[in-house]
Amino acid sequence: MTENKGRDRSLIWYSNRVKIGVIGALASGKTTFIKSISEKFHSISIKKYVEGIGYYDSTLAYDHGVCYAVKRDSETYERVSESEARRLMNEGEDIYRVEMWGSAGQLHLAGVRKTLIYPRVDGVLLFFDASREGAVDLSLKIYREAKESIPLLGSSKPVIVVFNKIDLVNMEAAKSLAESVLKHLDEEYVENETLFFTSALKGINTWLPVNKMISFIYSSK
Repeated sequence: MTENKGRDRSLIWYSNRVKIGVIGALASGKTTFIKSISEKFHSISIKKYVEGIGYYDSTLAYDHGVCYAVKRDSETYERVSESEARRLMNEGEDIYRVEMWGSAGQLHLAGVRKTLIYPRVDGVLLFFDASREGAVDLSLKIYREAKESIPLLGSSKPVIVVFNKIDLVNMEAAKSLAESVLKHLDEEYVENETLFFTSALKGINTWLPVNKMISFIYSSK
């Protein structure tokens, strides 16, 4: 233990806190993503039908997930269980509490996003469904809403783009869709830096965008 020596442990536990907004069109896999990497997860959901997908558990209001991470090197944060996080904290390690907040991806629920997701957020994961080109426009509209609602989003508060559901489409098609979509965003995106291809359902690359978000946030502090 170095700089944390002698400090109150309850304060240390919450000192490294990251709040990530998870936004994008409905049925793009945001809930599955948050749930797949969360130690604790809570959602208000409802059964919904979407053409081409069928019935699925749709977020009615919000999702909230919490996980913990420990820093391994300058750009790598390893996800650990809460019990392991507490053990490492007692050994002097810096522990990062990562909170992910998502909301239903419909335009008329902007009030939920502006109340629960956007305030005091450190950065945003912007979701696109790689298997549904028709859902792109809705994700872009929610992106614009976030840009108008979150000061410094896209500068000191990172936007990381996630093309999810790569298990349902070949990578060539996913990357072609990404290339066309990125032209409509304000920032430039680089694969494996600010652009990731994931499958929340299959657990493919799900930790990578979260790891990068923590790295961005704490490298600027």
